[in-house]
Amino acid sequence: MNTATKEVATLKVSDSNLETVRSVVNAQMIYERATNCGRKFGITGEVDEILVCRTLGLELVKDPRSEGFDAGDEDGCRVQIKTRRGENDDRPPFLGT
Repeated sequence: MNTATKEVATLKVSDSNLETVRSVVNAQMIYERATNCGRKFGITGEVDEILVCRTLGLELVKDPRSEGFDAGDEDGCRVQIKTRRGENDDRPPFLGT
C-alpha cells in the first residue's frame, strides 16, 4: 500500500489466514469452556481486524503498532479498525466473512 508519505508493508488476507483464524477461535472457545471462569486469550482485536480486512477488501498493515492504523485500501486510504466481543452467552460465536 502506498500512502502519501511512505510505502507501508501490508498483507492481503488469504484463505489460509482465515483457516488459521478459525483454528485460533476454536482453541479460544475450548479454553473458555475448560477454565469456566471467564478467562480469555485476548484475541478479539487481531481476529476481527483480519475478518474486517477480508470482508471489505482491505490489506492488513503488517506492523500496526508503529503505523497508527490497521489497514488500507488500494487508493492509500488508511483505516483504523475497532471491534469488541459481545458477552451474550445465548449466542453462538460468529466467525466468517
